[in-house]
Amino acid sequence: VEPATPAEIEIMADAMPPRLRASVIISAWCALRYGELAELRRKDLDLKHSQIRVQRAVYPIDGEYLVQTPKSNAGVRTIVLPAFVTEALLEHLKDYALIGADGLVFPTRAGKCAYNGIQLAITRTLRAMGYESVRVHDLRHSGQLLAATNGATLTDLQRRMGHSTVNAAMAYAHASRDNGRSIAERMNA
Repeated sequence: VEPATPAEIEIMADAMPPRLRASVIISAWCALRYGELAELRRKDLDLKHSQIRVQRAVYPIDGEYLVQTPKSNAGVRTIVLPAFVTEALLEHLKDYALIGADGLVFPTRAGKCAYNGIQLAITRTLRAMGYESVRVHDLRHSGQLLAATNGATLTDLQRRMGHSTVNAAMAYAHASRDNGRSIAERMNA
């Protein structure tokens, strides 16, 4: 997996259908699991304090969508958002999320869980941009690298991703493409 850069994430988000633009931003910058993203509801957002509470995830089983707690106990977590992610969510909520506390943040046009629709739209957008081997889940790797390169400790990364072990968090460890330049610049500062 080669994580996307911030510039690539922005290009990907801008290439998405407008109703799903924020799904790329959240996937990449907050490193949510795909089922967690699809099950986000208005009550999970505290945008006054720039936070998302991850409490549930949706899983497709035998053609139905089963809503459960996230993959592990550690998956139930609160993620603090960068200001620009909060702004993107505020804009998205105005036009696309369902009304009410239980309203899905990323519903289909028919008001249902958009699990397949989000995945298909992101995959089509990535393919159209020439990212043939990138999967939707790979945006989660980007989120982990972005947090790490901005000073998150291993424990921070473990909590942010909702991993129950440090080893699970390490599976998402990647070196950035700048060959250590950002590390050297921060050390110099």
